[in-house]
Amino acid sequence: MPLCLKGRPPLILRIPQCWRDLQNKCSRCMWPRKLHSCKFKLCSHSSQPLPNPLPNPLPSPSLRTGPIVPGMSSTPPLVVNPPGRSLTLYFPDTKPTLLLVIIKHKFDPGQLFKINPQLKDKLKDMNLQLSDAGILIKAERDTSPKEYPSFRSLHDPLHIYFNILMHNLIAAGNQPSLIQFAHGSCKYISGLYRLYLKYEWPQVLEYHFKFHNCRVVEMQEGNYGGWGHVDADLMSLLLFGHPKARPPK
Repeated sequence: MPLCLKGRPPLILRIPQCWRDLQNKCSRCMWPRKLHSCKFKLCSHSSQPLPNPLPNPLPSPSLRTGPIVPGMSSTPPLVVNPPGRSLTLYFPDTKPTLLLVIIKHKFDPGQLFKINPQLKDKLKDMNLQLSDAGILIKAERDTSPKEYPSFRSLHDPLHIYFNILMHNLIAAGNQPSLIQFAHGSCKYISGLYRLYLKYEWPQVLEYHFKFHNCRVVEMQEGNYGGWGHVDADLMSLLLFGHPKARPPK
Protein backbone atom coordinates (compact mmCIF):
# COMPACT_ATOMS: atom_id res chain seq x y z
CA MET A 1 0.00 0.00 0.00
CA PRO A 2 1.38 3.42 -0.91
CA LEU A 3 2.01 5.72 1.98
CA CYS A 4 -0.62 8.48 2.33
CA LEU A 5 -0.57 11.72 4.18
CA LYS A 6 -3.69 13.62 5.06
CA GLY A 7 -4.50 16.17 2.38
CA ARG A 8 -1.62 15.12 0.18
CA PRO A 9 -1.48 12.80 -2.86
CA PRO A 10 -0.09 9.32 -2.22
CA LEU A 11 3.62 8.89 -2.51
CA ILE A 12 4.86 6.43 -5.13
CA LEU A 13 8.06 4.65 -4.43
CA ARG A 14 10.22 5.07 -7.48
CA ILE A 15 12.77 2.40 -8.46
CA PRO A 16 16.14 3.95 -9.02
CA GLN A 17 17.23 4.30 -12.62
CA CYS A 18 20.31 2.18 -11.98
CA TRP A 19 18.07 -0.66 -10.89
CA ARG A 20 15.99 -0.44 -14.04
CA ASP A 21 19.12 -0.40 -16.17
CA LEU A 22 20.35 -3.45 -14.34
CA GLN A 23 17.13 -5.30 -15.11
CA ASN A 24 17.45 -4.49 -18.82
CA LYS A 25 20.94 -5.92 -19.10
CA CYS A 26 22.06 -9.46 -19.64
CA SER A 27 22.90 -11.13 -16.36
CA ARG A 28 25.93 -12.83 -17.89
CA CYS A 29 27.58 -10.30 -20.17
CA MET A 30 25.86 -7.08 -18.98
CA TRP A 31 25.05 -6.06 -22.57
CA PRO A 32 21.66 -4.35 -23.03
CA ARG A 33 19.00 -6.96 -23.78
CA LYS A 34 17.67 -5.00 -26.76
CA LEU A 35 20.95 -5.69 -28.54
CA HIS A 36 20.19 -9.39 -28.34
CA SER A 37 17.44 -9.00 -30.92
CA CYS A 38 19.65 -6.93 -33.20
CA LYS A 39 20.69 -8.54 -36.44
CA PHE A 40 24.27 -8.01 -35.37
CA LYS A 41 24.67 -10.51 -32.54
CA LEU A 42 27.00 -8.55 -30.31
CA CYS A 43 26.32 -10.81 -27.38
CA SER A 44 27.05 -14.53 -27.57
CA HIS A 45 24.57 -15.20 -24.72
CA SER A 46 21.52 -14.62 -26.81
CA SER A 47 18.15 -15.20 -25.25
CA GLN A 48 17.06 -17.09 -28.38
CA PRO A 49 17.46 -20.87 -28.05
CA LEU A 50 20.27 -22.43 -30.04
CA PRO A 51 19.31 -24.83 -32.82
CA ASN A 52 19.59 -28.53 -32.10
CA PRO A 53 22.90 -30.05 -33.20
CA LEU A 54 22.86 -32.19 -36.29
CA PRO A 55 22.38 -35.89 -35.55
CA ASN A 56 25.32 -38.21 -36.08
CA PRO A 57 25.34 -39.48 -39.64
CA LEU A 58 24.35 -43.09 -40.01
CA PRO A 59 27.07 -45.42 -41.30
CA SER A 60 26.83 -46.31 -44.92
CA PRO A 61 25.35 -49.78 -45.43
CA SER A 62 28.12 -50.58 -47.91
CA LEU A 63 30.82 -50.16 -45.29
CA ARG A 64 31.72 -52.89 -42.85
CA THR A 65 31.36 -51.61 -39.28
CA GLY A 66 31.99 -54.86 -37.45
CA PRO A 67 35.35 -56.07 -36.23
CA ILE A 68 37.80 -57.36 -38.80
CA VAL A 69 38.33 -61.06 -38.36
CA PRO A 70 41.91 -62.21 -39.06
CA GLY A 71 42.12 -64.20 -42.28
CA MET A 72 38.85 -62.81 -43.65
CA SER A 73 39.11 -61.69 -47.27
CA SER A 74 38.08 -58.13 -48.06
CA THR A 75 36.97 -59.07 -51.58
CA PRO A 76 33.25 -59.55 -52.19
CA PRO A 77 32.01 -63.12 -52.44
CA LEU A 78 31.74 -64.72 -55.84
CA VAL A 79 28.22 -64.62 -57.25
CA VAL A 80 27.08 -68.05 -58.33
CA ASN A 81 25.13 -68.40 -61.56
CA PRO A 82 21.37 -68.09 -61.01
CA PRO A 83 19.36 -71.34 -61.04
CA GLY A 84 18.60 -72.64 -64.51
CA ARG A 85 21.67 -71.11 -66.16
CA SER A 86 23.87 -73.77 -67.72
CA LEU A 87 27.00 -73.86 -69.83
CA THR A 88 24.95 -74.66 -72.93
CA LEU A 89 23.54 -71.13 -72.84
CA TYR A 90 27.06 -69.68 -72.96
CA PHE A 91 28.43 -72.20 -75.49
CA PRO A 92 25.51 -73.14 -77.75
CA ASP A 93 27.80 -74.41 -80.52
CA THR A 94 29.44 -77.01 -78.28
CA LYS A 95 27.67 -80.31 -77.60
CA PRO A 96 26.47 -80.77 -74.00
CA THR A 97 28.22 -84.12 -73.78
CA LEU A 98 31.48 -82.46 -74.75
CA LEU A 99 30.95 -79.72 -72.14
CA LEU A 100 30.41 -82.36 -69.46
CA VAL A 101 33.59 -84.19 -70.39
CA ILE A 102 35.58 -80.94 -70.27
CA ILE A 103 34.39 -79.78 -66.83
CA LYS A 104 35.03 -83.26 -65.41
CA HIS A 105 38.61 -83.07 -66.79
CA LYS A 106 38.22 -86.25 -68.83
CA PHE A 107 38.67 -84.52 -72.17
CA ASP A 108 41.49 -85.60 -74.46
CA PRO A 109 43.53 -82.47 -75.30
CA GLY A 110 44.27 -83.89 -78.74
CA GLN A 111 40.58 -83.46 -79.63
CA LEU A 112 40.55 -79.69 -79.16
CA PHE A 113 39.46 -79.20 -82.77
CA LYS A 114 36.01 -80.55 -81.81
CA ILE A 115 35.37 -77.50 -79.63
CA ASN A 116 35.71 -74.96 -82.42
CA PRO A 117 32.70 -75.24 -84.77
CA GLN A 118 34.68 -73.51 -87.52
CA LEU A 119 37.35 -76.22 -87.51
CA LYS A 120 35.58 -79.46 -86.68
CA ASP A 121 33.89 -79.62 -90.09
CA LYS A 122 36.72 -78.04 -92.04
CA LEU A 123 39.39 -80.69 -91.68
CA LYS A 124 38.34 -84.19 -92.70
CA ASP A 125 40.45 -87.27 -92.29
CA MET A 126 39.17 -90.00 -94.58
CA ASN A 127 41.81 -92.60 -93.64
CA LEU A 128 40.38 -95.85 -92.33
CA GLN A 129 41.87 -98.03 -89.66
CA LEU A 130 41.08 -101.46 -88.30
CA SER A 131 39.50 -101.42 -84.84
CA ASP A 132 40.05 -103.98 -82.08
CA ALA A 133 36.81 -105.69 -83.14
CA GLY A 134 38.07 -106.07 -86.71
CA ILE A 135 35.82 -103.33 -88.17
CA LEU A 136 37.03 -100.59 -90.48
CA ILE A 137 36.40 -97.23 -88.86
CA LYS A 138 37.43 -93.67 -89.55
CA ALA A 139 40.80 -92.90 -88.02
CA GLU A 140 40.82 -90.57 -85.04
CA ARG A 141 42.55 -87.28 -85.51
CA ASP A 142 45.73 -86.94 -83.55
CA THR A 143 47.89 -84.09 -82.30
CA SER A 144 49.98 -83.83 -85.47
CA PRO A 145 50.51 -80.55 -87.36
CA LYS A 146 48.11 -81.91 -89.98
CA GLU A 147 45.20 -81.25 -87.64
CA TYR A 148 46.73 -78.05 -86.25
CA PRO A 149 48.65 -76.53 -89.15
CA SER A 150 48.96 -73.06 -87.60
CA PHE A 151 49.01 -71.34 -84.26
CA ARG A 152 45.47 -70.07 -84.76
CA SER A 153 44.15 -73.59 -85.35
CA LEU A 154 45.30 -74.42 -81.81
CA HIS A 155 44.71 -71.05 -80.17
CA ASP A 156 41.01 -70.67 -81.03
CA PRO A 157 39.74 -73.99 -79.60
CA LEU A 158 42.13 -73.70 -76.65
CA HIS A 159 40.68 -70.28 -75.85
CA ILE A 160 37.15 -71.73 -75.87
CA TYR A 161 38.35 -74.60 -73.67
CA PHE A 162 39.71 -72.14 -71.11
CA ASN A 163 36.47 -70.14 -71.14
CA ILE A 164 34.41 -73.28 -70.47
CA LEU A 165 36.51 -74.11 -67.42
CA MET A 166 36.32 -70.54 -66.11
CA HIS A 167 32.51 -70.46 -66.47
CA ASN A 168 32.33 -73.74 -64.59
CA LEU A 169 34.45 -72.34 -61.74
CA ILE A 170 32.21 -69.28 -61.57
CA ALA A 171 29.09 -71.45 -61.42
CA ALA A 172 30.66 -73.52 -58.63
CA GLY A 173 31.64 -70.40 -56.66
CA ASN A 174 35.27 -71.55 -56.49
CA GLN A 175 36.91 -68.12 -56.32
CA PRO A 176 40.49 -69.16 -55.34
CA SER A 177 40.74 -71.65 -58.20
CA LEU A 178 39.14 -69.17 -60.60
CA ILE A 179 41.76 -66.52 -59.80
CA GLN A 180 44.59 -69.03 -60.23
CA PHE A 181 43.24 -70.40 -63.48
CA ALA A 182 42.33 -67.04 -65.04
CA HIS A 183 45.81 -65.68 -64.37
CA GLY A 184 47.64 -68.88 -65.35
CA SER A 185 45.71 -69.51 -68.59
CA CYS A 186 46.32 -65.97 -69.86
CA LYS A 187 49.99 -66.30 -69.01
CA TYR A 188 50.20 -69.65 -70.79
CA ILE A 189 48.57 -68.38 -74.00
CA SER A 190 51.03 -65.51 -74.28
CA GLY A 191 53.95 -67.81 -73.50
CA LEU A 192 52.80 -70.35 -76.07
CA TYR A 193 52.79 -67.66 -78.75
CA ARG A 194 56.36 -66.70 -77.89
CA LEU A 195 57.38 -70.35 -78.26
CA TYR A 196 55.64 -70.43 -81.65
CA LEU A 197 57.73 -67.47 -82.80
CA LYS A 198 60.98 -68.97 -81.55
CA TYR A 199 60.81 -72.71 -82.24
CA GLU A 200 59.55 -75.03 -84.96
CA TRP A 201 55.82 -75.53 -84.89
CA PRO A 202 55.72 -79.38 -84.69
CA GLN A 203 57.90 -79.28 -81.55
CA VAL A 204 55.82 -76.49 -80.01
CA LEU A 205 52.67 -78.49 -80.68
CA GLU A 206 54.13 -81.58 -79.03
CA TYR A 207 55.24 -79.51 -76.06
CA HIS A 208 51.73 -78.09 -75.65
CA PHE A 209 49.89 -81.40 -75.61
CA LYS A 210 52.31 -82.99 -73.15
CA PHE A 211 52.05 -79.91 -70.96
CA HIS A 212 48.27 -79.94 -71.29
CA ASN A 213 48.06 -83.60 -70.23
CA CYS A 214 49.98 -82.80 -67.04
CA ARG A 215 47.62 -79.91 -66.22
CA VAL A 216 44.57 -82.15 -66.72
CA VAL A 217 45.88 -84.55 -64.06
CA GLU A 218 46.41 -81.62 -61.69
CA MET A 219 42.93 -80.18 -62.31
CA GLN A 220 41.38 -83.56 -61.52
CA GLU A 221 42.90 -83.12 -58.05
CA GLY A 222 41.58 -79.55 -57.76
CA ASN A 223 44.84 -77.77 -58.59
CA TYR A 224 44.42 -75.04 -61.24
CA GLY A 225 47.66 -73.17 -60.62
CA GLY A 226 49.94 -75.17 -62.92
CA TRP A 227 49.04 -73.24 -66.06
CA GLY A 228 51.07 -70.26 -64.95
CA HIS A 229 54.34 -72.18 -64.61
CA VAL A 230 56.90 -73.09 -67.25
CA ASP A 231 58.10 -76.68 -67.58
CA ALA A 232 61.81 -76.17 -68.17
CA ASP A 233 62.52 -79.91 -68.37
CA LEU A 234 59.90 -80.40 -71.05
CA MET A 235 61.23 -77.43 -72.99
CA SER A 236 64.78 -78.73 -72.92
CA LEU A 237 63.55 -82.13 -74.08
CA LEU A 238 61.35 -81.00 -76.96
CA LEU A 239 62.17 -77.42 -77.94
CA PHE A 240 65.85 -76.72 -77.38
CA GLY A 241 67.79 -77.54 -80.52
CA HIS A 242 64.81 -76.87 -82.81
CA PRO A 243 64.83 -73.12 -83.47
CA LYS A 244 62.62 -71.76 -86.15
CA ALA A 245 64.42 -71.20 -89.42
CA ARG A 246 64.80 -67.54 -90.27
CA PRO A 247 63.77 -66.50 -93.78
CA PRO A 248 66.69 -65.37 -95.93
CA LYS A 249 67.11 -61.66 -96.31
